[in-house]
Amino acid sequence: IVVTVVVTITDIYVMINSISYQYIKGIRTAKVYSIIGDIRYLY
Repeated sequence: IVVTVVVTITDIYVMINSISYQYIKGIRTAKVYSIIGDIRYLY
């Protein structure tokens, strides 16, 4: 029972980390796209 609890806690921790990583990556790509959009708008 203890082992399964530890496994679920680590699973949740990894899941939260991956979600936050995806979120940060999404913000970065959005910034890059907005910069590209600005450059296109200028030219």
